[in-house]
Amino acid sequence: MRLELTNGILARISDVIMAVLLETTLGDIVIDLFTEERPKTCLNFLKLCKIKYYNYCLIHNVQRDFIVQTGDPTGTGRGGESIYSKLYGDQARFFDAEKTPRIKHRKRGTVSMVNNGTDQHGSQFLITAGENLNYLDGVHTVFGEVTEGMEVLTKINEAFVDKDFIPFQDIRATTSSESLYSRFWLTITRHQDRSNNRVNTYWLRMRLELSNGNLARISDVSMAVLLETTLGDIVIDLFTEERPKTCLNFLKLCKIKYYNYCLIHNVQRDFIVQTGDPTGTGRGGESIYSKLYGDQARFFDAEKTPRIKHRKRGTVSMVNNGTDQHGSQFLITAGENLNYLDGVHTVFGEVTEGMEVLTKINEAFVDKDFIPFQDIRINHTVILEDPFDDPAGLPVPDRSPEPTKEQLDSGRIGADEDIDDTEGKAAEELEERLKEKEAKTQAILLEMVGDLPDAEVRPPENVLFVCKLNPVTTDEDLEVIFSRFGSIKSCEIIRDWKSGDSLCYAFIEFEKQEDCEKAYFKMDNVLIDDRRIHVDFSQSVSKIKWKGKGGKYTKDDFKDYEKDVENRSKLALKDQVKPKHDSKYDLLIEEEGETTNHQHLGKKHKEKRHRHSDDESSKKSKKHRS
Repeated sequence: MRLELTNGILARISDVIMAVLLETTLGDIVIDLFTEERPKTCLNFLKLCKIKYYNYCLIHNVQRDFIVQTGDPTGTGRGGESIYSKLYGDQARFFDAEKTPRIKHRKRGTVSMVNNGTDQHGSQFLITAGENLNYLDGVHTVFGEVTEGMEVLTKINEAFVDKDFIPFQDIRATTSSESLYSRFWLTITRHQDRSNNRVNTYWLRMRLELSNGNLARISDVSMAVLLETTLGDIVIDLFTEERPKTCLNFLKLCKIKYYNYCLIHNVQRDFIVQTGDPTGTGRGGESIYSKLYGDQARFFDAEKTPRIKHRKRGTVSMVNNGTDQHGSQFLITAGENLNYLDGVHTVFGEVTEGMEVLTKINEAFVDKDFIPFQDIRINHTVILEDPFDDPAGLPVPDRSPEPTKEQLDSGRIGADEDIDDTEGKAAEELEERLKEKEAKTQAILLEMVGDLPDAEVRPPENVLFVCKLNPVTTDEDLEVIFSRFGSIKSCEIIRDWKSGDSLCYAFIEFEKQEDCEKAYFKMDNVLIDDRRIHVDFSQSVSKIKWKGKGGKYTKDDFKDYEKDVENRSKLALKDQVKPKHDSKYDLLIEEEGETTNHQHLGKKHKEKRHRHSDDESSKKSKKHRS
């Protein structure tokens, strides 16, 4: 139940919940029952627990991310009976489903009685391993939900199963809590107004166990501290019995507001979140004992027994200073099973509320030193009843101190600053940036599916794309027209692979980039074969050594291509810086092949002239005869 106090006076008691503990071979699961909404179903379940009916039942049906099913002593999925059959015989083996009020299978961990096919229930129940399983609504009757042990449900959900969804290795419910023997958390909150009219919440949590409706035991009394950060609130339960000296240090530092406005200065994703240094450097901080006994007590020795491991996400530890001693800095684990931290940093608590805030901090953008680009701070710390007496001379302030300018000036983006990278930019610039992002995203997708060798690949800058061609235009025609701008390496009109018909677009590769640019500026919208063509720079990377999806392309090939392009551009630059001579003094040197060609053409020309003179003489002789 929840007890709420205002100014130290009990104001309200609410949220009384009946809970059942299932101890399985993989861990414990706590189920809260909806006794008011499903009285008949909950009575059946609780009484079956009381007579130990579920003890050693197999979990016989595990469908990943769907359901986990158990409650059949035969382990076949075809057995089981209600508590009423124990009272009234076989005719009461099943009981009718409670359909109102309607409760849906929205959350993971929803607990339902399994329908036997005739809208009746026996002993079998299921736990959902997924969310929004609406097709189970109205068929299976929801009567509770898992509130603790979600990690155990995850383990069961991930078990290896056969084709009938039966786990290869047995998973059993070893014991279950008795009827009307339940446990629940008692949360006490106290609201207190501060001078700046902010409302703070103080927490104390304990577990109450009831047997047959009477209070049997109060256990797991844990002192909780609330950290108010710039991203939200985090509640830490302290292990005051196992770590008295460490918890005393932490609580007294909270009490003197030592942690107020401390930066979270180290965020390593899925590993740790570190804070507690007022300097924000990771090299400062001191224990509460230095406030009492001077600098020689800046650190205190670590408490190593009993050994508590860093198994869970949200484990809170004091940071080791390198000599098995602690000051004020502490860390919170952002991952599970961090065994290499065991024996080095001293575990003294765990996060019980505010896991979503821990996730936000874990996902913050950081630099190469793991410092967040935008400040994340502890604004305030609050505690409830302090189990430790204040040492003599402890400087407890009357109110929370205001932050100094030096405290807030970290040289980075302030915690309260809104990051708006669109501010001061024109609409055209924003649109261009958006297009760049979209293009980059598309390139990455094409690389992922294997259609691009690399997302950063650039199309060659000496290739033109020509479209809107007349189907009758040939490769030779196009090459002749564009060759006036410079030497052409290749000119190819793309054709249908089957019919060979022109697809009315082509790629023209020039020897030099500047020739390509000239053609781009001069040839767009030019009339060729009664068609006005369109010219643009090519966006194709087909000329790179790329074999397509599943090909043998390597990044070394891509690098070689880039080197080739770079070398060609260097040669072009050399050509540009060559000294220009007057054409009158240029030496024309013909190569042997070219000379023979000219001689061959000269012979042909002479032959044509000879034939022409022969024709003329024959015509003259004919006229003379006539």
